[in-house]
Amino acid sequence: MSRNSRVHKRQKKNEEVDLNITPFMNLMIVLVPVLLLSMVFTHIRIHDIQLPELSQKISEDEPDKELQLLIQAEGFEVQYPAGKPLKTFPLNADKQYEYAQLSRYLRDIKATFQEKNIEKDSITLLSSDTIPYQVLVKTLDSIKFSVEMVDGEKVNAELFPAVALGSVAL
Repeated sequence: MSRNSRVHKRQKKNEEVDLNITPFMNLMIVLVPVLLLSMVFTHIRIHDIQLPELSQKISEDEPDKELQLLIQAEGFEVQYPAGKPLKTFPLNADKQYEYAQLSRYLRDIKATFQEKNIEKDSITLLSSDTIPYQVLVKTLDSIKFSVEMVDGEKVNAELFPAVALGSVAL
């Protein structure tokens, strides 16, 4: 081997090679928006509820003056005072709970309390262990707030934000 060929090989090893990152950048330009668009954005809503011990204290303080809502397999039952049925909401033809009717009725009850100068913002929600969780959450939404139209905008009007949970024996 000649000396020139050795120098030539050393020069090839020491040459800097430019890395072509254009295909990688093209991939990132497409991949990042696709991943961002496919992300699921969730809204977490927290319900403030009272534990059963607190609801028992409330019922001891105000016997028979408690507004109750029973969630049953057949539908809803509103009781006031506690234990006296006021109105029942059976399941509709599709075997679904009537959340909108319940919310409207509770809005009327709230208005009646306000007319009589009774400051009532608490309700006891009673359900059995067989009631699905989703039904319980939708019921909580229906009894805490009512959607009303004010100046062309939908507004959540407060109904009974202080909710005490309890269980009912079948």
